[in-house]
Amino acid sequence: MARAKTSCVICRKPATAKKPAFEDTMHFDCRECGEFQVSGTFMSNARKLSATVRRQALQRAITRAQYGTLPMVTTYDVP
Repeated sequence: MARAKTSCVICRKPATAKKPAFEDTMHFDCRECGEFQVSGTFMSNARKLSATVRRQALQRAITRAQYGTLPMVTTYDVP
């Protein structure tokens, strides 16, 4: 599970990402958005979403996340 330099799926700024083995998720670490995970379905739809909607989805995931866990952004978080 190596980290790769890429752009953040939420803000499009430089970030690091890693794909856990055997999971349909991607783990991002971004200076702007913080550390979070996204589902594969959200990743495939993120290009179609505006920056505002992507940020709203991240905020919903942060609100929903249990204390001490990484937020997981899914298509259910899209307003």
